Amino acid sequence: MKKINIFYLILIPVCLFTSCNNPSQEKKEDTQGIISLVHNKEAEKQTFRFELSESAETDSSIVYRAISLFEEDTVGLEIEVLKFITAGVTYEGHVDEENGFKKGTIRFRTLGEESDNYVESVSGLFKEESSGQMTEETLEPLVFSSNNQDIELPQSGTFSFKLFFDNSYGAEAEMFAVLDTHQSVFELSEKDEVFRKNFLSALTGEE
Repeated sequence: MKKINIFYLILIPVCLFTSCNNPSQEKKEDTQGIISLVHNKEAEKQTFRFELSESAETDSSIVYRAISLFEEDTVGLEIEVLKFITAGVTYEGHVDEENGFKKGTIRFRTLGEESDNYVESVSGLFKEESSGQMTEETLEPLVFSSNNQDIELPQSGTFSFKLFFDNSYGAEAEMFAVLDTHQSVFELSEKDEVFRKNFLSALTGEE
């Protein structure tokens, strides 16, 4: 089981929402009214922001169409989130190793051209080569819920996670995620540059 520094898990989401990466402050002013994928192309660590433009419900989950703009291209992903997610942090501030880590909590799927555009955007920003095509397979990372209360969607709020993406390149690609149902925004943020090739491998299904 993953061993995680609880201070680091809690600090990252706070930093995301108190820094220049606040999605509510960075709505791109353009004729389409869609938010920009990134704030700074040259940033040391990238945060990818998506507007949750549409949603549909299943018995156990909510499926979002998540889109944004990169340069002149619309990019996006289909993101499925379970309606009920167990808290991964106790009220005492400890990691709940038994209930905090689960697969299937958040799933990612291709939207076709928009998702291929996203892969191309990530490849360019990371300065790494890729096929430029997102896999047709559902991405189902291991998810840690860094929240101290259970989540029951579609409740309004801001919820933080850490994701571990399996890939063909190497170690799991570790990313941070924030689901903001109040602002209708989803964020994926880099933990470290060392996972860039791994994350691209997860997106494309290639080494």
